[in-house]
Amino acid sequence: MRTWDQENRPKDPRIPARIALYMPKRYHRGEVYPGGGLLVNGMEGPETNDQRMTRTNAHASVPVPKLYVPHPNFGDEVNRNIVRSEIEGGVYLDDLSDGEVLEVQTQNHEYTIVVGGPNKDLISGHPLYCPDPVSVRIEGSTWGGTMLKVRFVGRGMHLEFRHPTYHTIVTSPIVDIRSRDPLMGGI
Repeated sequence: MRTWDQENRPKDPRIPARIALYMPKRYHRGEVYPGGGLLVNGMEGPETNDQRMTRTNAHASVPVPKLYVPHPNFGDEVNRNIVRSEIEGGVYLDDLSDGEVLEVQTQNHEYTIVVGGPNKDLISGHPLYCPDPVSVRIEGSTWGGTMLKVRFVGRGMHLEFRHPTYHTIVTSPIVDIRSRDPLMGGI
């Protein structure tokens, strides 16, 4: 469908006729143009992310998540890892209620975590460190370096927890996270 025409081109005398022919057709504000985007200031064009989020917030009952915006003072690798953790998904343990049960599959073992709050989580699943449920402090997840996403369990990341005997334990990368029926009454 052609969206360029003579009658709707701008009437600015400074724009030569041959160039004005290729100026975009004007539509009414809020009207969707044939290319599929929302109109901006009466001119057709693809909508920006901010416009899409504003439009979505105005008409949707589901909140639009606040996505991470790369920080100019962080290195490219750090920004890339943070964005990757949002794409691959995960869960903040502080957003879960006491007694919630997570099954965390890493490349080498399958752990069961019972959320109980800071310093009160239970973990089991490793044949040496926690064959039976052990009370630990789950610190969060790392990308294999020193940067920690606090109280977060994320796919593609390494779970880090503080064991009462073996101190800091870092798992192999997390492959999958599943939720199980919560325990009644918490921990």
